[in-house]
Amino acid sequence: MNKFATNVLVVVGAIGGAMFGSWAVDGMFSKPTDYTTVLMQAANKINSNLPMTVDSETELLSTVGFKNSFTYKYKLINYDVSEMDIDQFKKTMIPKLQNSVCTSESMSEFRKMKIVVKYSYSDSSHKEIAEFPIDTKSCE
Repeated sequence: MNKFATNVLVVVGAIGGAMFGSWAVDGMFSKPTDYTTVLMQAANKINSNLPMTVDSETELLSTVGFKNSFTYKYKLINYDVSEMDIDQFKKTMIPKLQNSVCTSESMSEFRKMKIVVKYSYSDSSHKEIAEFPIDTKSCE
């Protein structure tokens, strides 16, 4: 699971950094309290390249930007939720995702907007495994 977590963070960082620059800058100058337009545009741009294979275990299915949150939706293609240790999955993923959102340069625009970045995981049959909301305000 460690290789999986590392690969996911690298891809998320690359996607986040590449897509948010111009939209986030536009939004920052007007100081909106609701970033829906900026986040929806970014999600639409990313989604035009999805689904995307992240690694041998993970597929990024879609993204959603709304109000003050941005969600990455993943499918773990080799897993069934009924056979997983969900507590261990959460213990592994939460600190890695928190660290990535709070320290990665590619996530800096999210931190400036002070939004919640969500990571939603489903199994190979699209059954929900877990969702991890990371509030960028907790990064300060």
